[in-house]
Amino acid sequence: MQTKPCSGGLVYFNAHGHSVYQKHYLTFPTVVDNVGHGYHSNNGSFVAPFEGNYFFSAQICTSNGQTADVQLRHVLSSGTERAIAGNRAHGSGDYDCATASAPVLLRTGEQARVYTSAADTIPLFDDPTTFWTSFSGVLVE
Repeated sequence: MQTKPCSGGLVYFNAHGHSVYQKHYLTFPTVVDNVGHGYHSNNGSFVAPFEGNYFFSAQICTSNGQTADVQLRHVLSSGTERAIAGNRAHGSGDYDCATASAPVLLRTGEQARVYTSAADTIPLFDDPTTFWTSFSGVLVE
């Protein structure tokens, strides 16, 4: 395997837990890593500090027979959003988790966010020792 330094520097984040922001967007208040300071836990957005190819992953977990969709969304500098990956969780029995992952080219200042069909009425599941509703990303090149 060959690696090379990114032109903008090292950027990655990992956050978990959840709260609902603006009805369908999630924030992840427990920030484990935030190298490059691109992730903003107050509104759940990752803002690209450098142009580059990023890889993002988001996971939501539901319980009690609830169904919820998860989408990774790319927010362009114009404010236009587009889904870049999606999945569905259906809590059967104890819980079920769905992960959406995708690479995306972000320009400086563009965002990645996690959108879900789960608003205040659908419970999402977090267990601090086993399963997390989470959001992570890394600058690949």
